[in-house]
This record gives sequence, C-alpha cells and structure tokens, in this order.
Amino acid sequence: DELLWRATWLHKETRNPKYFIYIQTNVLSLGADESDNTFRWDNKHYVTSASFILLAYAKYLSSSKHVVSCGQMAVTPRRLRAIVKRQVDYILGYNPVNPKIPTTNSPH
Repeated sequence: DELLWRATWLHKETRNPKYFIYIQTNVLSLGADESDNTFRWDNKHYVTSASFILLAYAKYLSSSKHVVSCGQMAVTPRRLRAIVKRQVDYILGYNPVNPKIPTTNSPH
C-alpha cells in the first residue's frame, strides 16, 4: 500500500512516467485492487487512530491529575505519550525495517 501511495505522489509531483509504470505494473501484485476492507497489519490507519485516542486520553488524565491502572501497573499520562511517540516514530521510519511512510507531499 505504502509503495503504491509513494509512487502515486512521486508521479503527481514529478510527472516522471516511471512512477506511473510502477503503479500499473504493481497494482495487482501489491493488493491495491482489493476493496473488501479487510484488516492488514501494514495498514497505518488503525495505529494512528489508536495513537490519537491515547494522546487525547493522556491530555484528559493530565488535566484531571489522575492515572489509570492496567493490571498491577499505574499508567500515567507521560507513559501514554511515550507509547504514542514510539508508534509515530515507527511509522516515520525509526524501526527495524526502516521504511519511512509518506505522510505528505511537502518537501519539509
């Protein structure tokens, strides 16, 4: 998904035909033709949504000066923010595989 997405943005920005050819060649083999809304482990939609919810909850806990328990562990707002940061860092390429996921077409 991410490779096709990246190629799409590169083609849009550069108009280089090699990116369009890449998309045409790989659309079937990379599963972009599937529209059954199945869960895929490489889909970043779920982790970004969960991260947003955790961050909002951390803000709520921080303003109310509370912590929550998860088993025997106290979960603080700081810990929730650290979890979110790790997830976002992973998506941005700080991970064992090191693929940076395109998030914008801006060069900055």
